[in-house]
Amino acid sequence: MRGPPRRVRWLLRHLSGARVVKAFNPILARDLPSDARPQFASGRQALPITGDDAASKQVVTGLHGEFGFDVLDAGSLADSWRFERPSRPIASR
Repeated sequence: MRGPPRRVRWLLRHLSGARVVKAFNPILARDLPSDARPQFASGRQALPITGDDAASKQVVTGLHGEFGFDVLDAGSLADSWRFERPSRPIASR
């Protein structure tokens, strides 16, 4: 089984005891205002979150709702690598 990505391990090491939830990774900050929708509105997006603490995930789910997004619980921090944005282009010409 795969462990948390290197970035998450670094964060957990430096914030010992913190309850970390990864959220908003698949969306750019500039797109948050334009992509937000009221609850039950057509076209409302669900964004994945990952974390190991259920209570913290509930807090983050509430924040998503306030920002105009639904949540897809994508599992533990070990699964968070699936939603990381690449730090450099995957392909170029």
